[in-house]
Amino acid sequence: MLLQAGYYTGSITGIYDSATIEAVTRLQADRGVIQDGRIGPLTMMLLYQQGGTFNSPRLVAPGTGDQS
Repeated sequence: MLLQAGYYTGSITGIYDSATIEAVTRLQADRGVIQDGRIGPLTMMLLYQQGGTFNSPRLVAPGTGDQS
């Protein structure tokens, strides 16, 4: 997803290495979230949005009953 979003240009290795952390940190910086280089729930949502190939997960306030 980092590659699709334009943040990663290397070979996909399946290893969460320094190049991956750098790409995640750049995405986080560009989107104004805490830059910790980790893919937490918010960063994952941003990746889904950037990539455009998946339906984005979203947060729903408890008790709203919104199931759409």
